[in-house]
Amino acid sequence: MPHQETTTSSSEQNQQLTTTRVDARRLGLARYYTGRLCKHGHRAERYSSTSVCTECSRRRLRKSTVITREQDRRSRTGEADGFRWIYVYRLENTKDGRYYIGSTEQRLGRRFTEHKVASRNLKRQSPLYRALRSTDQTEWVLKGTAMFPIDAAGDIEFARRYEATRIHDCIGDPLCLNVRREPDPLPIDGVLRLMRAAALMHK
Repeated sequence: MPHQETTTSSSEQNQQLTTTRVDARRLGLARYYTGRLCKHGHRAERYSSTSVCTECSRRRLRKSTVITREQDRRSRTGEADGFRWIYVYRLENTKDGRYYIGSTEQRLGRRFTEHKVASRNLKRQSPLYRALRSTDQTEWVLKGTAMFPIDAAGDIEFARRYEATRIHDCIGDPLCLNVRREPDPLPIDGVLRLMRAAALMHK
């Protein structure tokens, strides 16, 4: 006689569950079904251990996951401090003195890790990544040289100009690993803002 598969619908499964928490716990069942709406309007099974609606629990977990991801993003970018920051940094080899100047909105440690991971990609042929591949990566250190609080698009633009100016100043130095970048003129109040940025970095 051929084997016939049987399927059980969700409603049939609910009917097979006990309708009270007491009975469910006595029988060792993880869930039970009353058929009544929970306080949030869900008609779903409930957990025997807590009597919480399974749909409420699922939605709460999903919301918690979204919040955790947002907190992680804010931590990476520095927004957890109440500000967004952009850092100008110097990545330097402590043995031969070669260095690279860059900027990032991420934490410096995370940016350093990204550089090391990117250097494993042989398609990345910039002077920096060739240098990272040809040396022991423990010889490299990344230090912040300035940090700018980001309140508007103009702040980001100013930080980029400052970075470009620093790169422009080191072009021609045989130890510099940056590709030439022409800086835009800094604003009139640039000196004061640079002093503030340096002070924030070394507080």
